[in-house]
Amino acid sequence: MGFTDGYELKSGAKRWRAYYRNPEGAQKSKSGFKTKRDAEAFIAKTEVSKLDHAYIDPTKAKTSVGELGKRWAKVKESQMKPSGWRSYESAWRIHVEPRWGNTPLSRIERLDIEEWIADLGEDLGADSIGRCHGVLHGILKMAVENGMLVRNPAAGVPLPTPDEVDPVFLTHSQLEAFITEAGRGSRTRSDAPAIVSVLGYCGLRWGELAALTPERIDGNRIHVVKNVTQGKEGMTVGSTKGGKRRVVPIPRRVQAVLAALVNYTKAGSLVFPAEDGGYAKSPGADTWFSRAVARCQEVDPTFPDLTPHKLRHTAVSLAISTGASIKSIQAIAGHKDAGMTLNKYGHLMSAELDHVADALDVAASTVTGVDWTTWTPEKCSENEASVINLDNIRKA
Repeated sequence: MGFTDGYELKSGAKRWRAYYRNPEGAQKSKSGFKTKRDAEAFIAKTEVSKLDHAYIDPTKAKTSVGELGKRWAKVKESQMKPSGWRSYESAWRIHVEPRWGNTPLSRIERLDIEEWIADLGEDLGADSIGRCHGVLHGILKMAVENGMLVRNPAAGVPLPTPDEVDPVFLTHSQLEAFITEAGRGSRTRSDAPAIVSVLGYCGLRWGELAALTPERIDGNRIHVVKNVTQGKEGMTVGSTKGGKRRVVPIPRRVQAVLAALVNYTKAGSLVFPAEDGGYAKSPGADTWFSRAVARCQEVDPTFPDLTPHKLRHTAVSLAISTGASIKSIQAIAGHKDAGMTLNKYGHLMSAELDHVADALDVAASTVTGVDWTTWTPEKCSENEASVINLDNIRKA
């Protein structure tokens, strides 16, 4: 157990100091108590926390969010791809550090965090708010793991639900029209039709397409093993999103436009390089891509706003329309598991249930001798049902 002693301030006011030992046995002290009772209560509370293995060194608890945040950022950046880290770095720099940077870890309360989340909601969407919360939560989690906090006050804080945005899909005819327009309007990219074909039919991410080399194209398959991201240091090549390689099918329609490119590209060189021979950046506003979209929209008012990344959704939707299995769709999309694929595209798969029912009707018609493909509830009668249920089944 510790002890206390009193002392006077320059103003003449009396204060009390508490002496105690930390779990390692080293003597510590804390000053500034207005009464002896407060100092003794602190000592008692410290002893209880030691017994409960919940002791926090007051010096560590004074560490600011800004101090620990810099260490968290260094660790987090080393664990993420540059493209993924950029949004977290931005959230830390613009929203988290200005609000919490000078705040000691021990002074952060759950209610303060909830009010901060509410304030962010005036300017940010649900996804951005979730990212800001994730940064603060990660810093405080590190504090708990390193004995600076007993609990994480950011854990369990309610967050706004992201608005669900339906993915943009092109129909077959719209995709073909876009491929044609991409070829007509690009002076700098004669390979634009091939780019759109690979994105729209094979579902590659732009960074995966930019890193593609001839040896990764094997007949009717693309072996997706690398991805290019753009960060502070420029274009960086690394593993694919999620770190897993995958193989995607190439329709003959795409093989036709890829053949010439592959044949004239040296092994190890890029199939779709930038003008300087390096990795190509994703086309943004006022580029051959956006201009091709605009021309398509002039002809077809239903043609949606489009980005290179959104063509992945088209590739997946067209594959689903063929009746491809969920595992095949997962491979094309490059998702880490089938659950992610179902969450994103499950509503499209439910639309294919009608095709399943039609196929079963054809099979049942062959077995029973009854044309189930033209049957309607209005045709149903007691006699017809009897014939179907007994006579025709016996024929089979």
